[in-house]
Amino acid sequence: MQPQQSQHQVTTIEGRYFEGPLPPAQELAAYENITPGLADRIVSMAEKEQTNRHKIMERRSWAQIWITGLGQVFGFLLALFIIGIAGWLLAHDKPITGFISLLTGVGTLIGPFVYRKRRQQPPTT
Repeated sequence: MQPQQSQHQVTTIEGRYFEGPLPPAQELAAYENITPGLADRIVSMAEKEQTNRHKIMERRSWAQIWITGLGQVFGFLLALFIIGIAGWLLAHDKPITGFISLLTGVGTLIGPFVYRKRRQQPPTT
């Protein structure tokens, strides 16, 4: 009796990936060998993309600064308006209503700062 022979098939799967705007140097050289000038076009495309991304990020930063400043100005004006109404109510013998309006105005000014400070602090356990 002969021993039974078994056959095995081995499959190897290889994969490569890269991150970023440019392929690895070997890949870039292979592209250049396939089509002369292609590597230069790829590098040029990556440079343009980076310049564009930097412009977008700069605009976004300025827009965020502008919106934040505008929000602070409008918040301040709203608080001044509420405090002004509170002062008017107090001047016209409406003490409880005026006091509540005054507290609302002050709370409008102080509330966002307290909320932001609490959000920035790490939770205590």
